Amino acid sequence: MAGIGVESLRAYQGFTSCSFTGCTDYSSTNHFLGHVGGGLRLYAHGHFFVRPEAHLYLVRNNVEFSSNRVTRFGISLGYNFAPGF
Repeated sequence: MAGIGVESLRAYQGFTSCSFTGCTDYSSTNHFLGHVGGGLRLYAHGHFFVRPEAHLYLVRNNVEFSSNRVTRFGISLGYNFAPGF
């Protein structure tokens, strides 16, 4: 997988801040990002499979967190009903 897009973050602060447009209890920011990821479907027994996957997000101007690189790892368990897929 690969793609580009926009990330919208909303962090709730625990207090309310007001301006001339209204009051909110959160702050929000938007960031441009790129995404690269993939997974591998491994058949364990018959039609049952295990799919480990990894993703890397490159976030531009990410000052809310410690790095501009965000990783995500996961594993899926599944069953394939169609033969040959």
